[in-house]
Amino acid sequence: MNAGPACPLCRSADKKSFVRERAGYRLWDCPACGVGFCDPFKNPGPEYYEHNRDLYSAKIEETSDPMSFEYDEALDLLARSLPRGARVLDVGCGAGGFLHRARAAGFAASGVDFNSMRAAALGARGFEVFSGSLPDFGRRGGASGFDAITMFEIIEHLDDLGIWLDVAKSLLKPGGLLIVGTPNRGRRFDPFQGPGLEDIDNPPHHLTRWNVPALGGALEVTMKNGFTWQGFEADLRGGSFYRGQLELQYGKQA
Repeated sequence: MNAGPACPLCRSADKKSFVRERAGYRLWDCPACGVGFCDPFKNPGPEYYEHNRDLYSAKIEETSDPMSFEYDEALDLLARSLPRGARVLDVGCGAGGFLHRARAAGFAASGVDFNSMRAAALGARGFEVFSGSLPDFGRRGGASGFDAITMFEIIEHLDDLGIWLDVAKSLLKPGGLLIVGTPNRGRRFDPFQGPGLEDIDNPPHHLTRWNVPALGGALEVTMKNGFTWQGFEADLRGGSFYRGQLELQYGKQA
């Protein structure tokens, strides 16, 4: 009997639970770390985010967007943990909602995003935004010494999460915060149902599916690189959509 592929996050070769097959991808759950993943496991590349205007328009958001409650929680944590003027890097900064709000809260906010049009538009608003991936940013000598790095709705897209987390570690000051937010597959109501929406939470758009145990399992395995687990929050807002938010700290003992 097919045990399924090795888990791309925790590398376990234990037998996987087959979930379903869709559009040429087989979806599996890993019993070792709890994450759901697809096979083949491959990000579609920066061109997908550059040219997929339906999901990633060049429109800029100054105050909010559909993930604003995550921004509220992250900004509250940052305000409690860091002084005004602290340097914050938002990875996958997208339309700029968090950048604008972080700057308004007194932080020195900059970003990284695949979409060059968005990066240019945010640059015109006075933000430093690197166009490319976080590993690209690190390889090209991007600024380091950040007090905090945020990744909202990013990890579910990645086929090389460990590399991104290693780069995040290299860019943070000792004691710096890494805040991760991701859709929770245990949500009670799925907003991705309906014509044209089913592709959003499936590959190649989302390669992994997370819940509370998965965040505590796969990320704990992946992050044996100097980070310390600081806390976890899972929210249900408006009766519609679970998201999980993970807080990790680099360079401090547990």
